[in-house]
Amino acid sequence: MDALSTLIEQLKAKKIITDLESDILETFKELSKEPFDRPSASLRMGLNYGKYPEIFIEAGIASGGSAQLRYTLSGDAIRDNLQWQLQKLAQKELGAQHYGEEALNQHGGNQDVH
Repeated sequence: MDALSTLIEQLKAKKIITDLESDILETFKELSKEPFDRPSASLRMGLNYGKYPEIFIEAGIASGGSAQLRYTLSGDAIRDNLQWQLQKLAQKELGAQHYGEEALNQHGGNQDVH
């Protein structure tokens, strides 16, 4: 199982999730829909860009600044973009988990706190 699949399974099992974790799961659900729901996927793409402007900026840089409006994109382009967004959101989450664990270890996070 790859890192993304492992992360998705971990998030599905959690009882309380963060906004970022929720967005990862919602993006994954959108990509998993059969048949692919282009309008719903386009909405999710816009929501992700609105909440995570750093991803929006990175997408603009990657495309050479020639970003198209969501409603002009093909279903395949939207799916590809959502897959890319999912990867970026997962990297953001995995980085937060890594640095959170690292900070806990540096500050004695394994000790009981009363």
